[in-house]
Amino acid sequence: MIGLIPLVLALFASKILLIAFLGKSLRATLAVLILLCFYAPRFGTPRGALVGIVLSVIATISWFIGGNPFGVDSSYFALAMPLVAMSVSHLLKRRAPETQPVHAGRH
Repeated sequence: MIGLIPLVLALFASKILLIAFLGKSLRATLAVLILLCFYAPRFGTPRGALVGIVLSVIATISWFIGGNPFGVDSSYFALAMPLVAMSVSHLLKRRAPETQPVHAGRH
């Protein structure tokens, strides 16, 4: 689904190379999440990963359509948004209550 968005935008763009870079940026979002899954499997939550993907797609495409203001490429948003969302979800995730060991003894 995410890969289709650059194709639709390419129909209305005069600069195909820019659309190719947008597609690269959107694929970078998934690459970040895959790397986190392999190297930090306990970091974040599944909900944080989903929110990261959604925010990344929205921010990357919005920044791209805005013409990359201030000279900042939209690729940076594609890389940063999943990291930010996963970090926030990691900080907010509920900790499992620690269980007390059962002592066999007198009652």
